[in-house]
Amino acid sequence: GSGHFLVSVLNELIAIKSELKILVDDNYEPLSSYSAFVLNDELILTDEEGGLFSYHPKNKESQRVQETLFHEKQTIIEKCLFGVDINPNSVKICRLRLWIELLKNAYYKNQTELETLPNIDINIKCGNSLVSRFAIDADLKPALKESKWNISSYRNAITTYHHASNKDEKRELEGLILVIKQNFTSQIRRSDPLKKRLDKLASELYHRFTGTFLFEPEEPYGNKNKELENKSKKEQEKLEKEIEDINKKMEEIKNNSIYLNSFEWRFEFPEVLSDEGDFIGFDVVIGNPPYIRQEEFSDIKNHLKSKFKIYHSIADLLTYFVELSYNILKPNGIFQFIISNKFTRADYGKVMRQFLLDKTQLTHFIDFSGVPVFDEATVDAAILGYIKSEGQDNEFKYFNVQKDQLIITDFENYVSENVTQISQNTLNEGTWSFQSDNLNSFKSKIEAQGISLKDWDIKINRGILTGLNEAFVIDKATRDRLIAEDPKSESIIKPMVRGRDIQKYNLDYEDLYLIGFHNGFDKTSAMDISEYPAFKKHLDKFEPGLSKRYDKGSTPYNLRNCAYWQDFEKPKIMYPEMTKFLNFAYDDQGYYSNNKVFILTGEQIEWLTCFFNSKLWAYCFRDNFPELLGGTRELRKVFMEEIKVKKVDDDVLVICKNYLQKIKDGDKAIIAQIDQLVYELYGLTEDEIRIVEGK
Repeated sequence: GSGHFLVSVLNELIAIKSELKILVDDNYEPLSSYSAFVLNDELILTDEEGGLFSYHPKNKESQRVQETLFHEKQTIIEKCLFGVDINPNSVKICRLRLWIELLKNAYYKNQTELETLPNIDINIKCGNSLVSRFAIDADLKPALKESKWNISSYRNAITTYHHASNKDEKRELEGLILVIKQNFTSQIRRSDPLKKRLDKLASELYHRFTGTFLFEPEEPYGNKNKELENKSKKEQEKLEKEIEDINKKMEEIKNNSIYLNSFEWRFEFPEVLSDEGDFIGFDVVIGNPPYIRQEEFSDIKNHLKSKFKIYHSIADLLTYFVELSYNILKPNGIFQFIISNKFTRADYGKVMRQFLLDKTQLTHFIDFSGVPVFDEATVDAAILGYIKSEGQDNEFKYFNVQKDQLIITDFENYVSENVTQISQNTLNEGTWSFQSDNLNSFKSKIEAQGISLKDWDIKINRGILTGLNEAFVIDKATRDRLIAEDPKSESIIKPMVRGRDIQKYNLDYEDLYLIGFHNGFDKTSAMDISEYPAFKKHLDKFEPGLSKRYDKGSTPYNLRNCAYWQDFEKPKIMYPEMTKFLNFAYDDQGYYSNNKVFILTGEQIEWLTCFFNSKLWAYCFRDNFPELLGGTRELRKVFMEEIKVKKVDDDVLVICKNYLQKIKDGDKAIIAQIDQLVYELYGLTEDEIRIVEGK
């Protein structure tokens, strides 16, 4: 970005040194009479009486303090801070901000001359940090063996650059650094497996077929000669074809436009290379990755797929920065990102969640959920931290920031007083629900008895999307009129419910109907409007809206194909896509629904209806679904399929059927008995029941 993080880190490091009493001058004398701290991203220095430090060149102590601050900042900027951004303007601004931060503590070497500011631009680089030709672990040893340059000379060139006194000297050093990097690049290319294969094939082609021979090969006679000639020709053609393919592939890689801004972590920062050229890595990686949806970077998807374990075809761009950070960290290095919290529940986040659990020790997850962290980005932000070290027994800090309780001026204390400790081994690749250890342990007990719904013999489908509700959704009066005009119409007018009509266990039906004039179950079974003149007359009133629909069938009058159309007639569970109350209704009357409702058909749906409406379900699984404004949950299919539910025997199914019938008959008291049945089936103790019921 604009360098905000790097400037902040610079000042924080100075403040930490002050607190540890290791902020020292050139003679290693500490600034013991002063305290440095950061306030509103500004470094503040105060004396023992709380007065603000002010530089006075003629005062010996003031000069000592100013020189100390300058050289500390210079050392940190030159040796400790590194940055990469794809936007050249951001890079310029970042360099400028660091330079200004150093300028704040510039001091006079004599009465008229300020200390020369060093060149601090070389550690802030421009490039696409996700795209590299060479892997981080590509072997530099052959390059170092054959080259007059080594890592030490590369480091020395950069150190010299920092103190170059004029533009000509800078340009000369920039050229030298470029030559060194190009030398490493060409040597690495020679070790490329494709290049090695090409050399081997070219050698074989020459020695077997195209080179000159000291002695003429023996020539067999007759048919035998012809057979050998054909065989030899085919083998030569095969070699030439493979050579052509490899050359083409290497040329594509060389000329591929995605590499125009590629960033070669392998040798851009010699400070994180060992003397043997091995990539050691950084101590800390911090960042705020770009929030870009997968549709917007299709040009580099193939590259990402080949380079990142975390790849998922619909993942947002930010996920790849998480793995990149891991790759460029040294062992036990520290990762800190401001990141979208979407990965904790999105289907594409499954790969990333498993990666984090397997490869890292999470340190904290601070979820800002409803708090707008950025003015310009409408994203639910979180702060994610981890250490590059495996350890499932690890505990990390979790906190969910509440907008109405947020104390932004005392954020650190606000978090520390409300933080929860979470065991990492209570999480899995499924949706991450950050709860207390007690709740996670309890939830694990429930999940251990169940099977993911995606492995049941069930189907979850969305209701009908008409594309023009005013044409296809009618009231009772319109229904009666259409049937009176054409009695045959009754067969394709279906009772319909909306999300708001779904209550716990039952439907609150409001006499709405769907004109089920569909395009069939496949492309060959579309219905013919000429057979239903009353419908045609009704629908003609809604032209041109009918024709403009995105969701239409083979004619403007048809709804689109729907392979599960007949499932609406089966016994099923109906539930709203968005809900505060987690209502699930059992339906055996053949109700249809709009696209704001999901239907679930298949095995044991009477038991599932009871379970989904139970207190245990709400307590354990509410947080598996994204929370929207006002506490509304989004019960999308990808989240629902991951829920683990226990299967029951036939006796329990009979009990559940009886319970549902009694509720339908108006017996609401039976609901408490359903909760007790669920508790009993899952083996809950009295204390656990009291927890679930909030007692």
